[in-house]
This record gives sequence, structure tokens and C-alpha cells, in this order.
Amino acid sequence: MAEADSPDALEAPLDDLRERLNISLLAAGVAGSWDWDIRNDRLYFDYRMATLYGLDPAEAERGLPTSAFFKCIYPGDANRLRIAVAGMLNGAELFLKSYRIIAADGLVRWVEAHGRCHFGTDEQPERFSGILVDVTDRRRMQATLLSAERMVAVGTIAASVAHERPALPTRSDPSSRTASSKARSTRSASSAGSRRSRTRTSSTSCSAATRRSAS
Repeated sequence: MAEADSPDALEAPLDDLRERLNISLLAAGVAGSWDWDIRNDRLYFDYRMATLYGLDPAEAERGLPTSAFFKCIYPGDANRLRIAVAGMLNGAELFLKSYRIIAADGLVRWVEAHGRCHFGTDEQPERFSGILVDVTDRRRMQATLLSAERMVAVGTIAASVAHERPALPTRSDPSSRTASSKARSTRSASSAGSRRSRTRTSSTSCSAATRRSAS
């Protein structure tokens, strides 16, 4: 019985439990976890978070200065994250922030930090712990979707404008212009002929009237 309760006998199930937890966290996209001992001013990273930050996992397990939490934060996000963490240390309970980090491989990645502050019996914060989720792919897909939606919107507006725009006058067919010119010429010639006919009729009438008067 004592052998069953020995540290070595208990360590195997714990290792198995840690491995299964590791697998489930990786499946959920979790990039690591932290535990900040506020009263002793020490910060602990698990293996994945230490690797992501480019830190020695063994050292991270023993405890790091709290400044390590901000070590890899993208410069443009550092100030707002410091303000959010200060809020946690001054009484806020839940923590949820998206920000960028410069990972150990030099790539900029988007992460989400999900944390909680734990308070002691004196209602003062004792620990700040949480997990880090890599949301780089999600951000990339969201950006792609947004870009596609904007392109569709622009195409829809352009099609609507084209549909509502009044039709511009088009140049007539040269053959139709020629036909119209011929028709006008024909009408003009006909009108001139009619005028000449009326003039001759009028002249004939005048000559007849003159002869009758002379008789």
C-alpha cells in the first residue's frame, strides 16, 4: 500500500493527466498559461508559453520577474496592456485582452489573454492566472472576409450606379443620315417645283387678263 502511495507511483497518473490537458489545450488553440504570484512578485509560465516567449522553460517554471509578462508585447500594444494589467492588480477580477506579440521565431502573432484575479481573505489580490490563445489565423480569416465583403459592396454600388445612369446619346448610323439628307433634298425639290408651278400659273392668268382687256 505504501508503495502504491509513493511519489513515483503518483507521478505517472499526474504525467498522464498533464499530457491529456496539454492535448486538449492545444486542440483549443491555447498557446500557453501563466500564474502570477502577486504578493511574492513572481511569474510562472508553462512550457508552451515560455517557448512562445523564447524563454528557458525550466527557468520559467521556477519563476520569473513579473516584467517577463511584457517582454514580447508588440510596441504598439504595450501601453494599453500595462494599463489593463494595472486594473487587475487594483481590484478588477476578469481579464480579456487581444494584443500582438513578437514570438521567439520573430513573427508577429495575435493572441487573446483570458485571465482571472484571485483575492485573499483580506480582499487583496493574491494571484493573477490565465491562458494565452493564439488567434492569428482567426484574425487573418476575419481580415480576408472583411476585404471580400468590401469588394462585394463596391461591386454592388458600381452596378447600381451604372444601372441608374441615364443613357448617353449615340451617334446615328451614317446610312440613316444619308437617307435623311436625301429625303430633305426631295422635299425641298418638290417644294421648289410647286412654287415654280404656281408662278407659271399666275403668269398665265395675268397674260390672259391683259389680252381680254386689250380686246
